[in-house]
Amino acid sequence: MRPSPTADSLTVAAIALDDATTLEGIDGCEMVDLLLPDMNGLLRGKRITRDALDKVYNDGVCLPMSLIATDITGNTVEETGLGYDIGDEDRICRPVPGSLRNVPWSPRPMAQVLLSMEDAQGGTFEANPREVLQRVLARYTERGLTPVVAVELEFYLFDQRPDSEGRPEATINPVTGLRNRSTQVYYMEDLNDYRNFTDAVAAACRAQRIPADTAVAEYAPGQFEVNLKHRDDALQACDDAVYLKRAIKAVAQQQGAMASFMAKPRMDQAGSGMHIHVSLLDRDGRNIFASPVDAPADALKHAIGGLQHNAKDCLLLFAPHAGATTIAPWRCGYRIATRPTRVSSIALPALTPISIWSPPPCWPACWKAWNSSAIRARRSLATPTNRPKTAPRSGARQSATSSPATLFAANSARAFSTSTGSRSSRKCTASTHR
Repeated sequence: MRPSPTADSLTVAAIALDDATTLEGIDGCEMVDLLLPDMNGLLRGKRITRDALDKVYNDGVCLPMSLIATDITGNTVEETGLGYDIGDEDRICRPVPGSLRNVPWSPRPMAQVLLSMEDAQGGTFEANPREVLQRVLARYTERGLTPVVAVELEFYLFDQRPDSEGRPEATINPVTGLRNRSTQVYYMEDLNDYRNFTDAVAAACRAQRIPADTAVAEYAPGQFEVNLKHRDDALQACDDAVYLKRAIKAVAQQQGAMASFMAKPRMDQAGSGMHIHVSLLDRDGRNIFASPVDAPADALKHAIGGLQHNAKDCLLLFAPHAGATTIAPWRCGYRIATRPTRVSSIALPALTPISIWSPPPCWPACWKAWNSSAIRARRSLATPTNRPKTAPRSGARQSATSSPATLFAANSARAFSTSTGSRSSRKCTASTHR
């Protein structure tokens, strides 16, 4: 077997020192996954041999530009202008320095690294989600602000085979031997029964330097949530979320299950989402959102106002496919520490984060909305209240005619899909495992 490479054996000009050190620690590394997240947060890319990695760091690797604009089923969305209509051009993709990680679930030593796509002139490709976020964060830096971010991911554990009607089905409890049928939100026994799974996810996170620190049983049979620690590097926080999702899916598969991050895999059960918690620190390290419940800070109002103002335009990212949900946002508003709204704020003496409930990959849109709001000094038009007037019953379907957001999501889904009926018709069933 060829000895594992050392940092000294790698071309320093080609590979970041942190990545070289990480690679050195993967004894006998044979293969490397090159990962390019698309607009839906799915990982596209290539698998190469270790011997080809130096060339990738030196020269990059070519991938179709349309990969950025694929829908959840993997079809090219021509409406984006990035697909076959313009020739489906290749673009150079280069490794993101410092993003190389181990693949601890692989039976053979293996590495993975995130890619960033360039434009035709060798600059950053404006449609690349990671680059969009990087540009937005640069505007925060110009204003002397630092986002402190924590990401939470909800998901279901399903059997790898659907039920007799083709629907995803909860796994059989490894301790009781019975299929999970009931909802026991935050039930500790569920965490104990699935300890082999949660322990394996925790181990995979440690091996990849993913700062996961909390797991809970959520509001449906087989539904769980894993939380990441707060980071003062928003870009790194989102990279961690990408790697966490991949680790959860891989561990589930190894244990005979399927992890689904789909927003609404079953209409009769709670939906899943991604929660983004954000505080903004000024140059002195003070949280500019910090304020009492009955007197929200102006900066907090401005940020929430921007989110509300831009919510409709962002729904194509937030909700590209129509679907109802429960215990999750169903109208565009904000409230103090309540769940049926898209934006929630928890006011404590020194910590007032804004919490966004949405499916990935919404973070570039969120931060752009906050930033543009701060520049325009736009205040929220909503009145904060802790008790919504009405809310859908748990498990109930919401009428499309009663919800402008649902109507807009449905229209967005049609615009986001291709014009071929056969592609659109398989959207829901084909994406359960995504």
